[in-house]
Amino acid sequence: NTNQRMKSNNTSGYVGVGLDKRYSVWMSYLFLDKKRHNIGYFKTIEEAVQARDTYIIENGLPHKLSTDYAKETK
Repeated sequence: NTNQRMKSNNTSGYVGVGLDKRYSVWMSYLFLDKKRHNIGYFKTIEEAVQARDTYIIENGLPHKLSTDYAKETK
């Protein structure tokens, strides 16, 4: 689950960050042990990306950071 590529329908440009259209907010999440873990909801995409990356670093998870995926696709 930690080795995920960018999905073709991704609109944010970052893995683990998506737009919740019901509330018009950005959400960040990751998959761990085959379960989706929501990290939170944010007003801007930058806040959502930073929250996901911080969560990964603070918890020592083997996931790649959202910003690393964005660099690979550019």
